[in-house]
Amino acid sequence: MKSRTCLIIFAIAVMSVTSSAFSSFHTLAAMHDDPISGQWDATFSADTGDVTFTRSMKLKVDGETVSGSFDSERTGKGTVKGTWAANKLTVTLESEQGKMEVIALLKNGKLKGTWDVGHMQGKMEADKK
Repeated sequence: MKSRTCLIIFAIAVMSVTSSAFSSFHTLAAMHDDPISGQWDATFSADTGDVTFTRSMKLKVDGETVSGSFDSERTGKGTVKGTWAANKLTVTLESEQGKMEVIALLKNGKLKGTWDVGHMQGKMEADKK
């Protein structure tokens, strides 16, 4: 009876350790698959060359859905909504001043792309903090 009880306790302990290890592995894998969530510092430059400004963006990915917020001395605070798929970020940044469409690719840990507000377009680069 004692050996059977010890065997059951041992089996429960092994299952517990295995379950915990799998959960940790799954969490690490999810973090690796999500290079977008977090704080980003972005620089936006107009194609005309006369306008440059920065924005701090906080992004969160849930599946392919991106949400978040931004803050800029030039435009104030606003929201970020869009998608993340195949290393491509497609988002709308919206504040009281209007909407900005951004399309960027992730390469070597940096976002590089374009932005459009209708009457003005340009390039953007962002580094993750």
